Amino acid sequence: MANKLPVVTAESLATKGLQVEKYTSDLRGSFEEMEKGQIFGFKDVQRTSLYAVKSAKQNDSFGEKTWEVLGVDKAKRTYFVKRIS
Repeated sequence: MANKLPVVTAESLATKGLQVEKYTSDLRGSFEEMEKGQIFGFKDVQRTSLYAVKSAKQNDSFGEKTWEVLGVDKAKRTYFVKRIS
């Protein structure tokens, strides 16, 4: 069960001082668009697709750009991702 993501919502992120900048279902374009420190909510995407695009974008940037999956809101089917560097 180590692969389980924490359950988070936009409201729970807001209580930590984190704001979701954008909600989208476009993975590739949004990973390119995301600025350092921004959080995007990816709606109605498959977990495997999310991790595949994240890995590909990190590899394409030779590790200069990194992202972290903060968690998932299962009720709204949304994954929250933050750009770290």
